[in-house]
Amino acid sequence: MKFKLKQLLLIGVFAVAVTAEAQDASVADTTMLHYVQTDESQMLRPLSSTWLDDVVETRVWRDNWFVNLTGGASAFLGNPLGCEDLFGRIRPQLGVSVGKWFTPSIGSRIAFQGLQFRDCQLQTKDYQSLHADFLWNVAAHFKHARDEPSFDIVPYVGCGIICNSTDDNHPFALSYGLMGRYRLTQRLHLTLELGGTTTFRDFDGLGDSRKMGDNLLSLSAGLSVTIGKSGFRRVVDARPYIRQNDYLMAHSLTLAERNRSLMARVNHDAAVMAELKKILEIEGLLEANKGLFEQADTAASATPSSLYPRNDYSGLNSLRARLSIPTPSLPLKGEGDGRNEESNFTTPSPHRGEGWGEGAGCIGSPVFIFFKLNTTEMTEPSQLVNIDAIARIVKKYDLRVRVTGAADSATGDTAGNATLAEHRASTIAQLLTQRGVPTERIIRRSVGGIDHFSPVQANRSTCIEILP
Repeated sequence: MKFKLKQLLLIGVFAVAVTAEAQDASVADTTMLHYVQTDESQMLRPLSSTWLDDVVETRVWRDNWFVNLTGGASAFLGNPLGCEDLFGRIRPQLGVSVGKWFTPSIGSRIAFQGLQFRDCQLQTKDYQSLHADFLWNVAAHFKHARDEPSFDIVPYVGCGIICNSTDDNHPFALSYGLMGRYRLTQRLHLTLELGGTTTFRDFDGLGDSRKMGDNLLSLSAGLSVTIGKSGFRRVVDARPYIRQNDYLMAHSLTLAERNRSLMARVNHDAAVMAELKKILEIEGLLEANKGLFEQADTAASATPSSLYPRNDYSGLNSLRARLSIPTPSLPLKGEGDGRNEESNFTTPSPHRGEGWGEGAGCIGSPVFIFFKLNTTEMTEPSQLVNIDAIARIVKKYDLRVRVTGAADSATGDTAGNATLAEHRASTIAQLLTQRGVPTERIIRRSVGGIDHFSPVQANRSTCIEILP
């Protein structure tokens, strides 16, 4: 009877533990794990930048200035009109203007025009006109904001002063017109302008000084040169980053809540095991069931690090042990490395990514050294730190190193890029040799011009890979 009582007591303790555990799991299932389904792999990977279609970043004050030189003809139409027809009033005109584009569609300028005009009495007089204009590029509204159309249509309106130097008269004047621009190069535009200037009727010496009515019409062509940087930068679309950030915040809260639930379950199980141990000790059954508690303690104290070989700080041996990679022996010269003995360069692989750390058998991640455009000069001298570290590892563990030179295919021709890529690989190989790496342990490659990476400057590089 006493033995049955002990059995019932043990069964009751285990039943309470199992019931509490089931209730905890049920709460966790209903409160934590029911979230909107999301492609986790997509949200956790790094995002590629995208740009807004119709938004640009305005450049600093020193960019997108222009100087426009023009020459053409003007005709005076005043009140009173005079007897001469329009063609008889035509006289030459010269002009210069300086302005700036604040956005692809909005700009301003200060323009100076002048030379001669024929008044209502058919007398030729000298004049000068200085005015400030507001420019509106209509063509920018029919293209994406980051595009640079070949043709621009620019109406303008402004005000200033026009001076009749012969009669010493300089009244206020309104300016207006339409300018067309044709892009020859990024900094050079051909311009054609039809403009007008309206001022008071006594500008030519006759007429009412209180009313507007004297006009100068002009037609001119010229050349516009951009000063400073030309064009406008695109603006990165922040919405994908905001969505990813919101997801990661919710995901971290979910993991934290799940961790709290599991910790509560572990603490509950530990309390149940402690009570069970006390009961068995009181009943004299602890020694017979000691192995069960030792097994449970071992499982609870296990950590993920115990699943892997201990890092002895040799680096390479630990990595090989974790990846189950046998220690390789170095091939003899000319065996297995695919090198051409005459040129010391391997034939470029037709498969994109081979030799760039993607399944090429390299140890760890490849290191990229970047160069300035069309040179073998590094963009930053601090990159020599990476070459020093690689040389130390290769010498210490008797490894090989593969140096793959590349160039940007967006610039230059195929032959030039191939030569430049070889020179960049040779430059890095020489730096490694200077740091004590034996020449026979360096494999040089050239892939010529590539477009693997974005932005294009990243393709002007040399990839260094450590091989077993």
